[in-house]
Amino acid sequence: MSKEFKIGLITIIAGALLYYGFNFLRGSDLFSPSNRYYATYTNVSGLNVSNPVYFNGLPVGRVSGFELVQKKGYIVVSIDIDEKLTIGKDASATLANDGLFGGKAIVLNVGKS
Repeated sequence: MSKEFKIGLITIIAGALLYYGFNFLRGSDLFSPSNRYYATYTNVSGLNVSNPVYFNGLPVGRVSGFELVQKKGYIVVSIDIDEKLTIGKDASATLANDGLFGGKAIVLNVGKS
């Protein structure tokens, strides 16, 4: 194998590891299956991408993004939740404090269905 091939291979592997590492630090895991849900709020002060989503105190997902709907006056929050958790139509997601430093989290109430 030539030196150029080895350097190219190492560069490709390092780039892939760097990409996966940044996504892992942001809170998105490529290998865990999840379903995406959306919740609407009028105020998401303190909520950030990769904040946790809890169900009965157990972390079951992460916040994956925000979208502002300016004409209607609300914010749509994208939530990635573990696909093992079944969520019914009457589910709700409320904002809650997470820790002493004022961080926010979303707490799920799955509902009866």
